[in-house]
Amino acid sequence: MLFQPAKLGPITLKNRTVMPPMVTNLALRDGSPSDATIKYYAERARGGVGMIIVEGTDIERTHCFSGPNRLAIADKINQVAFERLTRAVHAYGAKITLQLIQPGGASAPLPSGEKFWGVSEIPFVPVTQPPHAMTVDEIKITVQEFANAAQRAKDAGFDGVEIHAAHSYLLGEFLAPYYNNRTDEYGGSFENRLRIFGEIYEAVRKAVGRQFLVGIRFSGDEMTPHIPGTLNKEDGIAIAKEFDRIGYDYINVSNGNAFNANANCDPYSYQPGWKKHVAADIKKAVKVPVIATNTVKDADWAEQLLQEGVCDFVALGRSNFADADFVRKSQTPKQYAPLRKCIGCMHCRERLIGGLSVHCTVNPRMGCELDFPELKKDGQGRKVCIVGGGPAGMQAAVTLAQRGFAVTLFEKSSKLGGTLNLAEKPSFKEKLTGLKNTMAEELAQLGVEVKLGTEATVRAIQDLAPEEVFLACGANPIVPPLPGLDGANVTTAEQLLRNGSEAISGRVAVIGSGLTGLETAEILAEQGCQVTVFEMQSTIAPGMFAVIKNDITGRLEKLGVTLRTGTALTSTNEEGITIKTQEGLENIACDKIVLALGVKPDTSLVAGLQQAGYNPLQLGDCSKGGRITEAIFDGFNAAYHFGA
Repeated sequence: MLFQPAKLGPITLKNRTVMPPMVTNLALRDGSPSDATIKYYAERARGGVGMIIVEGTDIERTHCFSGPNRLAIADKINQVAFERLTRAVHAYGAKITLQLIQPGGASAPLPSGEKFWGVSEIPFVPVTQPPHAMTVDEIKITVQEFANAAQRAKDAGFDGVEIHAAHSYLLGEFLAPYYNNRTDEYGGSFENRLRIFGEIYEAVRKAVGRQFLVGIRFSGDEMTPHIPGTLNKEDGIAIAKEFDRIGYDYINVSNGNAFNANANCDPYSYQPGWKKHVAADIKKAVKVPVIATNTVKDADWAEQLLQEGVCDFVALGRSNFADADFVRKSQTPKQYAPLRKCIGCMHCRERLIGGLSVHCTVNPRMGCELDFPELKKDGQGRKVCIVGGGPAGMQAAVTLAQRGFAVTLFEKSSKLGGTLNLAEKPSFKEKLTGLKNTMAEELAQLGVEVKLGTEATVRAIQDLAPEEVFLACGANPIVPPLPGLDGANVTTAEQLLRNGSEAISGRVAVIGSGLTGLETAEILAEQGCQVTVFEMQSTIAPGMFAVIKNDITGRLEKLGVTLRTGTALTSTNEEGITIKTQEGLENIACDKIVLALGVKPDTSLVAGLQQAGYNPLQLGDCSKGGRITEAIFDGFNAAYHFGA
């Protein structure tokens, strides 16, 4: 079903794949799509997706403002830029619709300094500024603004618009009694809270006619039962029935709200299918087509959702971040390189929350396609050497081989993967195994000579006579010069993950609360150890993205792991550890001590290569300790620009 044409309202899609709206922060300051925006969407259209729903776009910027570098179609000034976008997408046979948004309480501060509009004065979340509660006349203005924006979208060549009523933005505020405490005709009863949706539909339809697609997205279940006045699945079914009655061409089912964004964009521990019941039950209750996201990582799962009747069209969100060619690679895999799949690491979301443009760990070009045009085939068989088969080394090898270089990669262990071989071991990290295998498959397909179980020496490298040497030989665990750390009861997290943790039992002290430390603690707790994590800083996992931190610390809490901050290790002995706190020294009895204090670059080959006349390029952890995302981008960036 997935690759068959299907009708959606007044238009027909070439297949049942839809790229849902996802913020990129690539727009110009005036809300116009930039050249980078256009290139980003065009590549996904070229990749075979049936329809692209362009990210939430402000309908006006007098009373709402999603933020700098967010799209807006507030007037005709930027209509030419939007037309360039639609033409670029249509060139590849994809349909393109524009999601229209009034962010309500989620607005950024208005340039005028005035309060942005909301359904009430209740803030988006308690720490944000309360909006101005709209009057009835202002609601009427907003209804017309949706219609005006839809007209501008049609004039710019879009095939349709999607009304954004999810995730606690303005229209989502009307739906949820938590926000909607109005006492007029737009508040209180179910009928009143949905009144604006009928008015918007009629105004939009009057502006654009019947042959223009008009859909709506909302949260079928906000999944916050602990917060009174938020929406559950039963509410979602009733709301969807009303949208169907009103006449919307399709319903795009999302989940979550301002208090539970994980229900919309979920971390790696959330497994495919965990929320499919929401869309499935809504589809049973309505006649119009249903689009839904469901943590889709591969085409087989997308097909299963269609076969099960969960939805009529499959929304492929971060799948299209991870690989712009997701659809055509899935449809005709033998014609293309292996498909790279989303690993749920949340780097894309972390970037956006930090106010940066979107980026993807496994796809180093994502979000910067304009900065990295298609690779030039300029290697001409010139020899290059890469030391280290971790993510940085493998990516560098892939990119150089794609450019036409003759690549030899040394890996001293018996298998490729480097740190991925350790990172894949904790719970819910099986997606990293897939990434590792995909990259290895890419190397084989590109003809890279991989020397496994072979330690690179200066002499071995000289014998190859490469034009350049790329060092991606990783890093070594940091072991501080403290008394007792050479004891038999002390190990590093890396050693434990590499050698297995089965022999460890009893009381375990994990020193360091970075991701490696917390994941090691989880492994040990799952096998029955009594685990305490000690962190020198005042907070657990300093610098870690809150979504990932909250996810893993929530699991640790259920496992009974103790987390202690403000504790500096001073020494160890056979009985346990001594830590320094604000109160002084404290002795802690434990059976095993696991160090997770970070890594330092392995630069052992640098001096010898320099003496041999090389100026090796250091990549990934060999340059600076970091995450998989930094390693892959580092390898890609160096290989892309080499010889330029």
